[in-house]
Amino acid sequence: MKQPAQPSWPLTLLEHALAATFLIAAATPAQAQVSIGAGGSVALGGGTLAQDCTALQVDGTAQVQGGQWTGIANAAIGAGGALHGGSGTLQLAGQFAGGAGFAPGTGTVRFADGCGLAGAGIGAGTSFYTLDVATAQGRTLTLPAGATQTVQHRLVLAGAAGQPLRVRSSTAGAAAFTALQPGASQSVAFVDVADNHATAQVIAPGTAAQYQSTQGGNVQQWFVAANNNGGYGTPTAIPTLGHGALALLSALLGAWALWRRRFIA
Repeated sequence: MKQPAQPSWPLTLLEHALAATFLIAAATPAQAQVSIGAGGSVALGGGTLAQDCTALQVDGTAQVQGGQWTGIANAAIGAGGALHGGSGTLQLAGQFAGGAGFAPGTGTVRFADGCGLAGAGIGAGTSFYTLDVATAQGRTLTLPAGATQTVQHRLVLAGAAGQPLRVRSSTAGAAAFTALQPGASQSVAFVDVADNHATAQVIAPGTAAQYQSTQGGNVQQWFVAANNNGGYGTPTAIPTLGHGALALLSALLGAWALWRRRFIA
């Protein structure tokens, strides 16, 4: 007997993604992750994908496009993987191990409180279009010592009163580097920074107090005031003579003038 034809509807974007490329391992919350396998791909278009504080592992291709990808605990891009930021937002709470596998586009990577994680971090030198790190819980952003984080368009670093965002190197005493590109904008407030060197434009030009912030040791090109030459940095003082030295110099000049008139005139 011939079976009646089953109705068919177009799969949604998320159903395509789940059917084709996602592996959900949910044995325990600590092990749960969304994994895009080698050869697989996911594209959000203008949609939203909200993970439930699970990890994201990209060994295939993931495209945020104009969408919102949120609820990520930690994100990692494998050696053959690629994550394209598009013009959307990728939001996570913990570690971002992207490096060369991350193409920022004109999108935003946002680190936010959540998922019960005490801190956030970036695992390698990475280029961002907009990097937004904010906390109301006094968390720490750890950057890899010796590596450079490049921000092309906008940098946001924000803590809260009594709960500053701590910016630290992965190795105490060894600097991490932040390159906020010329022309990029910035917003800095309630930040406690140590072991970080800004290598492009100054971060938070002015004094730390102006930004309700604290400058620790081994910090360069943060909280530097504008000088009279239109640049940044502390003007170099020109040595001056004391009153006694000025009087001696005047006497020597006078004696030289008398000698010159006597023997040359």
